[in-house]
Amino acid sequence: MSILTKNTATYAILSALLAMQIATGIDAARKNSQTYDEAVHLAAGYSYYVTSSFEMNAIDHPPLAKLIAALPLVFIKPDFPSASHPWRADMQGNQYRIGDFFLYKNRLDADRLLGAGRGAMIALAALFTLALFLCAKKSFGRTAALASTAFWVFYPAAAGNSFLITTDYAATAFFFLAAFSFREALGEVKGYFWSVTAGAAAGAALAAKFSMITLPVSLAAVFILAVRNGDVSGSHARKAVAAVAAASAVVWASYFFSNPEYFFRGLDYTLRSAALMPRASFLMGEYTVGGWLYYFPAAFILKTPATMIAAAVAYFFLKKKPAKADYVDGKSVKTNMAARNTLYLTIPAMVFFVAACFSKIQIGHRHILPVYPFIVLFAGAGAAALLRKNAYSKILAVFLLASCAAEFAAVHPWHISYFSHIFGGPSRGHKYLLDSNLDWGQGLSDLSAFLKTRGVDGIYLSYFGTADPGYHGIKYRPVGFITNVPRGGSDVNISARPQKYLAVSATNLFANYYADKNIFGPLRDIKPVYTAAHSIYVYDLADDRVREYLAALYETLGEEREAARVRALFAGLNKIR
Repeated sequence: MSILTKNTATYAILSALLAMQIATGIDAARKNSQTYDEAVHLAAGYSYYVTSSFEMNAIDHPPLAKLIAALPLVFIKPDFPSASHPWRADMQGNQYRIGDFFLYKNRLDADRLLGAGRGAMIALAALFTLALFLCAKKSFGRTAALASTAFWVFYPAAAGNSFLITTDYAATAFFFLAAFSFREALGEVKGYFWSVTAGAAAGAALAAKFSMITLPVSLAAVFILAVRNGDVSGSHARKAVAAVAAASAVVWASYFFSNPEYFFRGLDYTLRSAALMPRASFLMGEYTVGGWLYYFPAAFILKTPATMIAAAVAYFFLKKKPAKADYVDGKSVKTNMAARNTLYLTIPAMVFFVAACFSKIQIGHRHILPVYPFIVLFAGAGAAALLRKNAYSKILAVFLLASCAAEFAAVHPWHISYFSHIFGGPSRGHKYLLDSNLDWGQGLSDLSAFLKTRGVDGIYLSYFGTADPGYHGIKYRPVGFITNVPRGGSDVNISARPQKYLAVSATNLFANYYADKNIFGPLRDIKPVYTAAHSIYVYDLADDRVREYLAALYETLGEEREAARVRALFAGLNKIR
């Protein structure tokens, strides 16, 4: 096959993978309702453009990812609360109210605003996938690059974050590009292209998520180690200065070259939160507020396709051995250099993963997403190594890739809820992890579609999230919402239809954020009639056990009138309004 033909085939396959990523991302973006923080991030990003103030969501996350998501809104010009609005006096404290008002009370439709922001994130994801291909091609060749790209496109947890207006995917992209570029910069003899690129990417990572602070620390460690090993070409000092200058410029630019006070305040808050401000966590039926050292290792195993791990491991067993001429004094020069290059590349990922394990904030596998581009890089190289061997190895390589694609297809478009099929897939995810691992508020659209097919115009709803059920056409009586936005529910008579349901988000069902961990306990052994987006469980109130439980819950809450209404639903006695 000629070089031209090979290039044509390579870029045809790459184009197909990118097209698939974009198409499935758009489909998922349309079907998943707003997740917990998206309205805040979108409104905050837009506020930076229209107010030039970085107060909103300032200490939670730096601005870059939010600016990217909100960029399309600059052209369609939605309304934003005026300077005289009372919430503007404390944009940080009122950020969820502002986000809700901005998304659902705007002159422009919420779906249009959310779609515009998510579209920008999908574009960013596609650009990163292209960059990942180029990095893999430079490291291992075109076959490995295509395999790495396929593993990334078909990795459900990456896909589930790729379209969301959050900081995780952007931080992941820039983190990997910084580590890769820095490794390349070590061997750069002339010029400072890779040094500046590494610095700019590191700055972008820091401007996307404060937890990326481990990156400059680990890159500094890599630089010192490489200097000691004699692996740094050119001027050491000039490379370091170029990288630091580029990183600083990008961070400052993300704040529109204004006072970077918010960056340092946010960084301080993040470090203190990770060490001193624990969040409630759930892992395999256990609860804690202090976290577990093994939370993220467990999440990694539960939410990573085994075949992708196998392909990455295969690389280290099958990588090419150097020729005899590459041996000096019985030691392989190329092997030692290749091993050190691999180490230089992966040290930032390893440091980040270890730091995450010690964090007191353990609410989502997404927090370790930055390690995955490194894994797919080696997984692609492993698959390529298998393809170079015998027929059986070729079949195995195809199986590893096809298996990942099958897991992706099986969970689409609910990639947020992905769990490895070895552990039962998303239908059993609630046994292992909650919150953004499974249920991030994304299921309202699917719940609404289910209710419409049943002709139901009102339900009892216990929702975890900040999206507006009413916007999705759901009339409801709230039951123990976990939300940052007050929801009063609807004035609806649930007895008006023959089907009567109670819907409970998985995070609430297993009481991650309730003091009483058994508050929904009686429902856990009852099979739901439907599960919306693998995250909201729907129970039929015709079941005496469900109805009696709900009535008893209302009695516990001191709502005797509502308890009587529930008990009367199927007794022909519902005269109470």
